[in-house]
Amino acid sequence: MAGLKIVVVEDEPLTKEGICSIITSRDKNWNVVGIADNGSDGLELIRKVQPDIVITDIRMPHSDGIELITQLRNENHDTIVIILTGYADFKYAQEALKKGVFDYILKPSSSSEIIDVIQRAERIIINKRRSGKTQSVEDSTEESVKSDAHYTLQVRKALEYIRENYYREITLREVSEHVYMNYNYLSQLIKAETGTSFSHYLTEIRLEKAKVLLRDVRYNVNDVAKMVGYNDAKHFSQVFKKIVGVLPTEFKRST
Repeated sequence: MAGLKIVVVEDEPLTKEGICSIITSRDKNWNVVGIADNGSDGLELIRKVQPDIVITDIRMPHSDGIELITQLRNENHDTIVIILTGYADFKYAQEALKKGVFDYILKPSSSSEIIDVIQRAERIIINKRRSGKTQSVEDSTEESVKSDAHYTLQVRKALEYIRENYYREITLREVSEHVYMNYNYLSQLIKAETGTSFSHYLTEIRLEKAKVLLRDVRYNVNDVAKMVGYNDAKHFSQVFKKIVGVLPTEFKRST
């Protein structure tokens, strides 16, 4: 994979140097391609170098992290943004999370915490690069239905939980408890950010998995129904026909 291009926007010299040192010493494919001391300079730098990841402080002179993130989104930059924040500024940081920030790093933080966040961002970038290539339907269904890079932290964690638990009966209330949110509010967030409802997203995940399993000669339709979270094979067939356009038995015969 091509190396990651990372920009660091931070006005505290020690913090800036520490983060850059961790990045460059951890992985030869992680490259700090630019450093800025404030949001205004950071924006110009990002426009110039087009990084994969931006790590930015929230509170800075001249132009802060919130203004930087807002401008990036207004300009449709698809870079992943990770914010740096102290405990005292956490409520302020929540505003950034609503703007589609990938995650946050609390200051001070350990090198392992910084590495973990970057590694998770890297996995999303790898998937985005792969999905940008020409793929068959068979290849694409081992990957995420949608990239989570621009979703808020809460929605991203909710979607991850759905993808990890699609094979059993899960409810929106269960997911909301997992991400510590009111389920009505989470429902609204998922709809607003993904353009689809919780139940429809869950169905999409289940049917994409079902298509893969139906191609396997070891499994019949009843087996597949149970493996993707449907206890009633008849109901599974009805849902599959409605969304895919053919019955699962017809889909299996045609592959």
